[in-house]
Amino acid sequence: MRFIFGNGLSLTAALAVLFLTSAVLPSTAHEFWLDPVNYTPKVGASVPIVQRTGINFAGDSYPFERKMSQRFAIVDGRGERAIKAVEGDDPAAEPKVPNAGLSIVVYQRAADVVVHETLERFTEIVGIEGLEHIATQHRDLNLPATGIKETYARYAKALLKVGNASGTDRAVGLPFELILEADPYALSASAVLPIRALLDGKPVANVLIKAFNRADPNMPRQARTDDDGRVQLTGVPAGEVLVSGVTMMRAADPTIALWTSLWASLTFKRP
Repeated sequence: MRFIFGNGLSLTAALAVLFLTSAVLPSTAHEFWLDPVNYTPKVGASVPIVQRTGINFAGDSYPFERKMSQRFAIVDGRGERAIKAVEGDDPAAEPKVPNAGLSIVVYQRAADVVVHETLERFTEIVGIEGLEHIATQHRDLNLPATGIKETYARYAKALLKVGNASGTDRAVGLPFELILEADPYALSASAVLPIRALLDGKPVANVLIKAFNRADPNMPRQARTDDDGRVQLTGVPAGEVLVSGVTMMRAADPTIALWTSLWASLTFKRP
């Protein structure tokens, strides 16, 4: 039996939405990522794309929400195609990949608001993401110590090797994004991961970049980007990899929030 709620969601989807809104806000410092069922599909295959939020590359999926989805697409050598998705579906979509080579699944989630009850909690959360300087700025500016509002937005990419061809990642125009400056499916097991962080298309320095491996999720490799937005991550094991980073700045409209955080992720499978 499949229960349907008034908003059209199944019981499973509704529970997933409840989990998302109550337990996985950035106040708990969770990563967000795209989890393709198959990273190396055949040309023309359909690939279920799961959206996940969690910790250390372990998290629950949640259904597609149209009102929160600003961009959901596949970018390959022939351009960009929007992914068709249905409200409440989980996996979020099952797009086809018609072209050989590297296909980049792109997702941009609309901004939302979270409230940190105390400055201590805010300091703890930003510290987890390497943003200790934000807590220092908050104190130096004598901003409120309670009820600290933050807007946040999520940007995710997944790299698929379609058929026998391959290719390299590239910028796809997300407000904040991570780029793997190498072909992930041609890297040797000992090769470093060259990552670049871009904010509005420009390099952004001092972002703490973390790389999680599904087989070794509790030992992320991490380093900060240089002035050119680049970082070299070493010792990342073969298998499924999640790379994440967060940047933060004063919010444009202080009547809505004091701070704005942007969360970027990149998933792929290295040999």
